[in-house]
Amino acid sequence: MQKTSILHFYFFVLILVFYQVIRTVFIYLPPLLGVFFTSFCILCYKKKYDKYLFFVVLYLCFIELSNGFYLFSTILSALIFYFFIFLKTIYKIKMRAIIIFLCNIFAYFFSYILNMFFSYIYGNFTFELNVILPYYIGIEILLSLIVFRDEL
Repeated sequence: MQKTSILHFYFFVLILVFYQVIRTVFIYLPPLLGVFFTSFCILCYKKKYDKYLFFVVLYLCFIELSNGFYLFSTILSALIFYFFIFLKTIYKIKMRAIIIFLCNIFAYFFSYILNMFFSYIYGNFTFELNVILPYYIGIEILLSLIVFRDEL
């Protein structure tokens, strides 16, 4: 039983890597940044520091590299969001769909703000917002609500 779950995990990893490769060709496929950002927050909240959290961190780095973000900017924004916003709002907001919504919105906008900040520091401020960003956010909010509806 344990061997099949490990095989399922590696098969899922291969599918996601293949998806990210296809996503670089087809622009209308969302990069799943908000979904894995939400997954990072939920795994940290449940204190599940295992291979799944490690995979989420690696996949966020893979998304950064394939989309031209600075390395570890999404991880840094996830940690800032988790410690300063997520932990405070999880006890105040009873409707968990709003927290998932906030995770997705914050994933994109704070990652872009952090990348703009890094590009300003390095002196190559050519970072611009994508026009298709609201489409990505909307699709990933729906996907996150479906995947994480019973997790919080």
